[in-house]
Amino acid sequence: MTAVNKNNLSGPTITVTLSVPNETTIIYGQQFYLDVTLMSEVNFLQGASLRVTAKGQGIKITSIGEVPVSSGLVKSIVGHYYVVISDFSDTKNPVINGEVSFTVNLSSPLMTNYYSYFQYSVKKILRDSLQLKPNKLVCVIPEKYSDPKINDPQDNYFLYEAKLLEDTGDGTSSTPLKKTLIYLVSSPDTDINRDIIITSDSDESTGQLINYSPVNYNENDFISLISDEQSGKIRFRVYSNNKPIGSDVNYKPTILSLGCEILDHNPVQMSESVFFITPRPVSHFDDLEKLYIPSADGGVIHGAPGKSSFVVVIQNNINYKDNDRLLFFTKEKNHIPDVNSLIPPIYRMEGGIDNYFYNIPFEYFKNNVWTEIFYVITNRGYTHYSISEKIKYIGVDSVQYTLKFELINGNEIVGDMQSQKVQAILTGTGEGVNTANRKLNLSIDGNASFKEDSRVQTISVITGESGKISFELYDSNLDGETVTLTGELDIDKKTKATKRIHFSSIKVELFFLEPENSIVAVGSTVPLTATVILEGGITKKGIEVVFQADNGVTLNPPSTTTNENGEATTQVTSNQTIAITVTATAVRKSTKAYIDFVQIESISLHPEKITVYFEAEVSFKATVVLAGGITKKGILVDFSSSDNNISGDEEITDGSGQAETWFSFSDGEEDTITVTATALGRSAIAKVFTYTVGWSSLTPANSTALVKTSVPLTFKVGVIEDIPMDGIKVTFHASNDVILNPPSTHLKKISEATATENNIGEAITQVTSNQAVSTTVTAFIESYGEGANANVTFIKKPYIITIAPDHAELGEGGSVTFSIGVKSLNNYASGYVEITVSAIYVTFSQPSGTVWLDGAWFHTVATLSEPTAIIQHDMLETVTVTIKDSHGYVQHAYAKINLLQSGAYGGDRE
Repeated sequence: MTAVNKNNLSGPTITVTLSVPNETTIIYGQQFYLDVTLMSEVNFLQGASLRVTAKGQGIKITSIGEVPVSSGLVKSIVGHYYVVISDFSDTKNPVINGEVSFTVNLSSPLMTNYYSYFQYSVKKILRDSLQLKPNKLVCVIPEKYSDPKINDPQDNYFLYEAKLLEDTGDGTSSTPLKKTLIYLVSSPDTDINRDIIITSDSDESTGQLINYSPVNYNENDFISLISDEQSGKIRFRVYSNNKPIGSDVNYKPTILSLGCEILDHNPVQMSESVFFITPRPVSHFDDLEKLYIPSADGGVIHGAPGKSSFVVVIQNNINYKDNDRLLFFTKEKNHIPDVNSLIPPIYRMEGGIDNYFYNIPFEYFKNNVWTEIFYVITNRGYTHYSISEKIKYIGVDSVQYTLKFELINGNEIVGDMQSQKVQAILTGTGEGVNTANRKLNLSIDGNASFKEDSRVQTISVITGESGKISFELYDSNLDGETVTLTGELDIDKKTKATKRIHFSSIKVELFFLEPENSIVAVGSTVPLTATVILEGGITKKGIEVVFQADNGVTLNPPSTTTNENGEATTQVTSNQTIAITVTATAVRKSTKAYIDFVQIESISLHPEKITVYFEAEVSFKATVVLAGGITKKGILVDFSSSDNNISGDEEITDGSGQAETWFSFSDGEEDTITVTATALGRSAIAKVFTYTVGWSSLTPANSTALVKTSVPLTFKVGVIEDIPMDGIKVTFHASNDVILNPPSTHLKKISEATATENNIGEAITQVTSNQAVSTTVTAFIESYGEGANANVTFIKKPYIITIAPDHAELGEGGSVTFSIGVKSLNNYASGYVEITVSAIYVTFSQPSGTVWLDGAWFHTVATLSEPTAIIQHDMLETVTVTIKDSHGYVQHAYAKINLLQSGAYGGDRE
């Protein structure tokens, strides 16, 4: 049963109980019944319905009966369900990653009162491991009625055990199936509700026994059992149900056969039959006749070479029933048979036969010692005893036995112990020798034990058909020790064997979990690998590693064993936002790993789009934002590109949630490459367009301009690939201090590719200078090593203007001839320029005209335009010469004229 307390929802606390606990291991193909019980501190709302819904694949859940609906007057609600797990070979509804899940939801028309998520692990099982093994075949019902207690003597009950093993594919798995559900069932003729009492062997947490109550579905009675979470064992006691009715002991002789069932359409693995019998009655009125032993002479039976048994006869003077069972014993005390003196096998009788003949092996009798033999006939509801017969067996010394021990596997590590597997080998010589089914009494000293979970230093085992039997030895002394194993043949105490068995020192030198720190998305699975390195740097297969974690996570498996490299792996999953610590324990050492399950809100990648030249290196930054807008250091970001040209695969975010990597691109077939950043199950992409340059130019290649004017330069590129050119960045650089506007820009496609031409793109910048200077402007494509150049010269005045004379005198009636010449500097301009001559009081014969640069003079005659009466005194007049070139540039030059008040004079001033 499992109970989950939900306090994170508003309203009263609701507790859910599952008949098959959360995180139980289920078998592929298994079918089982699931009871879900919800309990509340207050009455559930009227109309609230309970629903259990399968999530994902590999599981089907069917409600048994009507959907449970609250009446509004109850504090509990129960639903019954039938669950079917897909078979391992099911391809239509397969189990994913060895897990199935479901939700429990209680909702009313107005609100959801309860919602939670549960899951089970799914594994394959070695079917032979379902076989239950009883510790004996016969149990005598005690005179005192059964009231099971933890310290009851073992004579009062049967102890059953099976160790469930996972089917790993090779048929020889020793991996225990822990926390695994099975159904305990009985043969049809046994009523497990009335005939027997089934309990746990012990409950270590309480020191009490747990009584298992059968349940009934579809007229089938069964008990749900969960294998031990450490050893994978199913272990329980079976008592006879002889509780008193009134004041008399209610004896119920019973033939019992139990089995483990997983409801997967395969036959049930039933154990061999065992027998509850009643003690011999105090009165002898109902005693059966003695055995008739034809070979007995006064009770003495002589052995002979080649003879291993003697014949006994049961005379049928009462009406035996079919299927009555016949048991032979050699000892009893106080009317109670010694169950250890049972002579196997147990025989099944048939009615209507006059005499029954049976062979009794000599091996169950000590040589030349008086003993007894009697038989018991039992069935359901009755037990009959025969009168004892005193006999003595006198054997021959022709049979000799030899016992020895051999190690099969040495120094395996199981939990906090070492284990060694030993085989006892019984051989013999002489006529009639029999090594099969022989009882061996074994003992061990030191800290060694025959059982893993308790200190047991004496045990009896039965040899197989070949005279061999294997068993495990366990030792808790990790410092190492040598112990002595001793064994003897039960029927011949002279046949002994001893063996010194060494358990090595086991010391852990290094123990760690990887990865030590992880940040992952909610719902994802994190593989954690524990590595155990022993002293001397060696690793060992088979060391048990137990994993434990905080609530809210699933560990699959919760324990496992190391491989040859000393590694043991578990999978950690959580469906909620939580930071947890996982602890791995092995050989009494522990190590920890830390996992933060987070909810991602977004991931972005910058730049989102970029165009680069082949062989360029580009920086990409991914930004990961978690729920609530927070960022976190340490999140793993996986970078990849469609052409696999990557300089870094995985990076870790910094405190601002950013992770950076550099990508390099080389010439290849792809013109468009997708870059992907993935973190916490979410991805962001960027597009990278790559190209190669066919040609480039920067025009005009040479130019001259005036200071503070602008020269446009056009950069053109022929690009082979048909890509978006607006992503190609162009940078302009000047060798001197000039102004570039813009200093960088992006190409603009101006023509498409033709059969003889590439795609053409252009970028334009304006070059300006505030001083006279010559500069070389270079246009670069980003990441492309070559560029195109252009030369620009800035000048202050492009022309030299010559005026002759530059100073003259002019009176009334006089004239002055001015000659004007223009010379160009730096080849700024050529051809003609326009000339204009002007003054205030002077008139020119040619006020304007054109002149050829550097080749001709412009002539004009200056006279006074007003009479001298206007001139009150001598004046200085300025003659302004203006030239304008074909670029629209205007430049001025000046000459001086003294205007005379009287007298006529014209010409240069002396």
